[in-house]
Amino acid sequence: MMKLKFKIGLVLILIGSGFSASAQSVLSGKVIDKVRAQVLENILVTNASQNSQSTTDKAGMYKIWVMPGDTILFSGLGFQSQKIIIEQTLSFLTKNIYMIPRDYFLPEVIVSTRKTWKQDSLQQRQDYARVYNYKDPSVGNLAGMAVFHPLSFIEYLYSGKKRKNTRSFQKNLINYEHEKYIDNYYNAELVSKIAKISDEQELNDFMKFSRPQYLFLKSSTQYDLYAYVSSSYKRFKAQKITADTTQKMNN
Repeated sequence: MMKLKFKIGLVLILIGSGFSASAQSVLSGKVIDKVRAQVLENILVTNASQNSQSTTDKAGMYKIWVMPGDTILFSGLGFQSQKIIIEQTLSFLTKNIYMIPRDYFLPEVIVSTRKTWKQDSLQQRQDYARVYNYKDPSVGNLAGMAVFHPLSFIEYLYSGKKRKNTRSFQKNLINYEHEKYIDNYYNAELVSKIAKISDEQELNDFMKFSRPQYLFLKSSTQYDLYAYVSSSYKRFKAQKITADTTQKMNN
């Protein structure tokens, strides 16, 4: 009996694997700012049906594996999310996506970056709610599933790769959200005012040197942030002086 179950399970796995391999194709294209007609880098491209993702490169290009019926989402800070559904016939495998800036329809309204980030974060949470809310079942739940829902338990046993992909995708989504939070709040305008930096190259170097952690930025007050930038800039200048002195001595 056990051998029969094993053979049936093996056949089902092989059939499923063969179907997946034969039906999958690569969807590719460019992501473009519809208003400014510029290619967009670092746009998050997600196959919500398979819990896989990629990002656009400097040329705005993306590639992602798809199957018929998959839902593909395109999202980025400051842009309305776009969604496409892969046709059953896979009639297109190259598709350019045109993203619309969130403030395009509000020309007379000043939308702060803080508000824009919250809108984008909320939209992302809605788009990927199933991934954000995913939790592995506990040991107790697994025992109950094995007894009362044996088919679901068998499906769980054979879905290890999918669960791993979901956990990885969930982690990447949260990291992406945190990095965008830092980009939004720790911006060049704020830092240049506090540190009184007018040179663009120096500002860029200092912002890389002093980029704060998400948890600190999330919990800091205006005073904390002011003190952090000021003390970091002193360390940055001291380090630069030391490096310049060492270079002169070596020359």
